[in-house]
Amino acid sequence: MKNIDMFSANKDFATRVASFVDLKVLRAEYAEDYRVQVASTKKLIDNTEKLKGSIFEESIPERLAMYEQDLTMFKQAYESKLEKMDKFELTDEEKKLRKALKGVSCDDTKVIKQALRDFFDLYGLKITGTDFENSLMNALGGKVDMRKFVKTEGTDGISFNTSGALNIIFWVTFNYMVSAGTIKAASIPDCLKDKYIKKDGKVNKAVADAQK
Repeated sequence: MKNIDMFSANKDFATRVASFVDLKVLRAEYAEDYRVQVASTKKLIDNTEKLKGSIFEESIPERLAMYEQDLTMFKQAYESKLEKMDKFELTDEEKKLRKALKGVSCDDTKVIKQALRDFFDLYGLKITGTDFENSLMNALGGKVDMRKFVKTEGTDGISFNTSGALNIIFWVTFNYMVSAGTIKAASIPDCLKDKYIKKDGKVNKAVADAQK
């Protein structure tokens, strides 16, 4: 099995992959980040209010105003991100891939592989027989419909996880591109920066490798 050469991809594709992950894949992660920001700030507010009657009492109004400003800033940033997510649209090529994978069963492994190959070929990536193609197929996985499995006496009943196929496909692609270096630190989504970028500002490729 040969390794994929991510540097053969069209330059614009890395930008698209990073944007797709940021605005389609990471909604739950951004929601959690916002929840943590709000909870942490409210805890600071509670702790500050407990300073009444202490030698720090004079600083309380200023501190509370600062924390309220932080809450407003966090809310605005989160709402702005949600707005961008809601406006994000799939390309015609992505819609075609999603349609090609919808409801595909285990007997159609060739169909899945061909759909993936055709899609990535549009962006200059030849994935046939590569580690990348293998990772994509593993990530899509297989799930068993026991009722169908029994009804067909075990000849059918396993389908690939295609309900969220595009998210899975772009997530795997993102990590391969981060690992290869075609997605740079500046393009890492904000909610992943702490995890994917080291203190020296360089990408932590080991994290991306673990997500492949």
